Amino acid sequence: MYNYEMKKFIIVALLLGVLTPACKNKQKLTQQQEEITVSQEPKVFTAPPTAPQPTYQAPRPTASTDNTKPVSARTENFDFAEQGDAGSYTGNYFIIVGSFSSIDNANRLKQELIPQGFSPVILRSESGLYRVCVNSYTDEASARRRVQQIRADYPKYADAWMLVKKK
Repeated sequence: MYNYEMKKFIIVALLLGVLTPACKNKQKLTQQQEEITVSQEPKVFTAPPTAPQPTYQAPRPTASTDNTKPVSARTENFDFAEQGDAGSYTGNYFIIVGSFSSIDNANRLKQELIPQGFSPVILRSESGLYRVCVNSYTDEASARRRVQQIRADYPKYADAWMLVKKK
């Protein structure tokens, strides 16, 4: 029996010797996994706050004439591109919103202006340019006020100016 118990003891000792390091390795692996889990906590990514997106609003015509840019004036001879327009525009002061070397471009602007409430005409200057005119006046002060009003109400035509008919 002594041999049998001795063999049993040796087998148990060997098993313990083999299992003990395996348990230590398992414990070590468990600790490493815990460290990894702790160090790799889930990162929460949030999008940076976005600024509110501006919405486009078309410019609204205003009655303000507080535009301080001086009204430029040029004096020259010109004719009406269409003879029928001569009767509708009288006076010596003409409000110009565009000048073109091409009649086609002047006609395009003229067609753009009609839905905006203007009654434009095209003038042909002595230099050969086609001027798109939206008003005419007999006195200079009224013409200057109208240029300022167009500039304020229609920012697209901020370069409007006054053409004075040469006498």
